[in-house]
Amino acid sequence: MTKFQVHSIDAVNGTSEHLIVDAEHELDAAQQISQRGGTPISVSPLRTGVLGALLSPLGNGRKISLDALSLFAEQLAELLGAGLTLEQALHLLSSQDVEAPQSRLAERLLRKIRTGLALSVALKQEESIPAAFVGIVQGAERSGSLASGFATLASYLERQRETKQRIKAALAYPVVVLVVTVFAMVFILTVVIPEFAPLFAGEEQRLPGITRAVLFLSDLVVNQLFLLLLALLAFSAIFHIALTQSSRLRKRGHAALLRLPPVQYAMRLEFSRTIRVLGALLSSGVEASEAMDLTSASASTAAIRQQFSDGARSLREGRSISSVLSAMPHLPQSVITLIAVGEQTGEIGKAATRAAQLLESDTNQRIDRFLSALNPTAVITLGGLVAVLIASVMLGIMSINQLALK
Repeated sequence: MTKFQVHSIDAVNGTSEHLIVDAEHELDAAQQISQRGGTPISVSPLRTGVLGALLSPLGNGRKISLDALSLFAEQLAELLGAGLTLEQALHLLSSQDVEAPQSRLAERLLRKIRTGLALSVALKQEESIPAAFVGIVQGAERSGSLASGFATLASYLERQRETKQRIKAALAYPVVVLVVTVFAMVFILTVVIPEFAPLFAGEEQRLPGITRAVLFLSDLVVNQLFLLLLALLAFSAIFHIALTQSSRLRKRGHAALLRLPPVQYAMRLEFSRTIRVLGALLSSGVEASEAMDLTSASASTAAIRQQFSDGARSLREGRSISSVLSAMPHLPQSVITLIAVGEQTGEIGKAATRAAQLLESDTNQRIDRFLSALNPTAVITLGGLVAVLIASVMLGIMSINQLALK
């Protein structure tokens, strides 16, 4: 199946909209829109990446931030919990602040569900809706508890937003230090060192090794920058080709990345979010293997998505959830033990949610400790690089003076 972007005209109110559909080919995508009551104007494969961002229609208003999506879920949960139908709730949200992204989202969803689409299907057609969001809504639809599903989503998105903001705030200082240091090093190599280079002319072999290295680096940056960039580009291309062609090298590279603390923390956070989705689905009454299937669709990492998809097949073969999770690498034993206890007590949904919370809390503490150590390390390391450049010049001057005295 391929994703296609369809520009169509709504047959009910005549409005123009851009829809995302999964289809075998362009004709199939156009037929799907026609069956929903729309008139397709143009059909094209959905572009992704930088090219897709540049060529996508301007001002279509389809992008929605994490903050707006969290507010949308919270408001919809409150309205559904108050007894309003889904159509009434979406109509009320769409008529509030018409310029707000959540209001425009509600308006688009309202048009789609009035044509007979399920809410989860309508959400799936939105470009900026995370897969986890669609998965939880799909599970809530099947269990008949949309209000609790959107309440879970609001909490899920709020915690995700807080984590991102906290990490961004903590990384701000080392990033500033890095940028300032890079500019300082470039200034020293391109302005300061060339001013001293004539002093060392003819005496290069007698200079300290560190001074010769800095002079060579300065000459490379000033006079051979194009060749340097070309060499880096060629090396990157060769490395990329080798990585894509060799599965063995790809596995080694993946294993090396997993040893890095930031990658490990990201994996743990992704596991906590995915298990939280699993807990929400199980608490909503979704059958275990089906919940695992929906959870796999909500994972944003291909490796975790595959592990949960394989886990769904294992559950259908008669294995327990805890045994399936125990086969997943990088998942702490404490999480598996807590879920196993939940299986024995009959509260697997609550246990999975609690395990996800503990895993997220433990990972956040590890991230805090890592970042608290990163700040002084960044200052010392990057400051040391600048000191080495200055020291190399001073050592060169001192060595020339000693030669002159002799």
